[in-house]
Amino acid sequence: MNGFTKEEQYLNSLGGRSFLQFWSWPNLFRDQGDVTKHGDGKEICDLIVVFDNDIILFSDKKIKFNLEKDVDIAWSRWARKAIGESAKQLDGARRWLQKYPERIYINKLCTNKIPIKIPIGEGVVFHHIVVCHGVEEIISSFNVDSSFMFDSSLKGNDTWSKEKAIPFCVGEVEQEHFIHVFNEYTIGLVLKEFDTTKDFIHYLGQREALLSLNGRVRVNSESSIINLYYNSFNEATNERAIVTNEMLNSDCVVIDGEGISNLYDTYSFRYKSSENKVSYFWDDMIEAFTYHILNNSAEYTNFISHSEAEEGIRELARSNRFERRMLAETFLEFYYKAVPVGCRMIGFHNEAILC
Repeated sequence: MNGFTKEEQYLNSLGGRSFLQFWSWPNLFRDQGDVTKHGDGKEICDLIVVFDNDIILFSDKKIKFNLEKDVDIAWSRWARKAIGESAKQLDGARRWLQKYPERIYINKLCTNKIPIKIPIGEGVVFHHIVVCHGVEEIISSFNVDSSFMFDSSLKGNDTWSKEKAIPFCVGEVEQEHFIHVFNEYTIGLVLKEFDTTKDFIHYLGQREALLSLNGRVRVNSESSIINLYYNSFNEATNERAIVTNEMLNSDCVVIDGEGISNLYDTYSFRYKSSENKVSYFWDDMIEAFTYHILNNSAEYTNFISHSEAEEGIRELARSNRFERRMLAETFLEFYYKAVPVGCRMIGFHNEAILC
């Protein structure tokens, strides 16, 4: 996937790795420009992920932080452009997809429609994500991690208001449509840990539930939320849930957790990471099918359109990382028992299989 800028390429590579190419679409266009008179379409947003009834919208901006100004003034101006303008772009993207789902194109001339169906109706859930660049170095001098802080008492424009803004602290930018705000470091961190659509969407849901509690919520970094997520597993329900009853009944929740390195150093996390290596075979298999479908090079076909084929491949990609580990292990165990003697080896991402 090639974006128009280095920052877009970074985001697109993360998206392609985590969401896979059938569902991760950078730089899509709407035919709102004058395409009939040699004009071109208008970009919807930087990256769109479409999977089942979930649509993830990414707006990606690099704005230079003015180090020559007082930090309060510099932050206010920077946040208004980097976060506020991105939020507007996401709102516009959502409205277009809701109103004109059949008018989404992969090229600027708007001649090639996106080869999958955009879901419509009340059951569709939009996830709004702002990714900010150009502030990594200055953040690290204000915070333990190179991460924004979060304070839910900041509502709407408060995040960049001259009167209420707190430098490098993000609030609830929109209450009607929650907006997740990441910087370059933290979006990489999150998509490294939650690198399937199912895992990522679940993390976003837990993150939103925490940061939009009725009482005031203050969090020192994204690492704190990730640590909280991994430590929230309930063996009785076999689920993770960040928000506790205590948090629900509290007027103020303060989370001042440890950095991500503390999580990486635990035995359970290292064990999980090691065991998950085989799961990427499943990703590679999905990508192999997808490549040949989209490039019309599949040897055997029983579908008429790309969107029809996507429905079948989506079943393979519906699993989370743990489920893919189980699926890959089971598949490979069966395959190695069934493969004829003398077949040649073909390498995959983390495994080699015979064919």
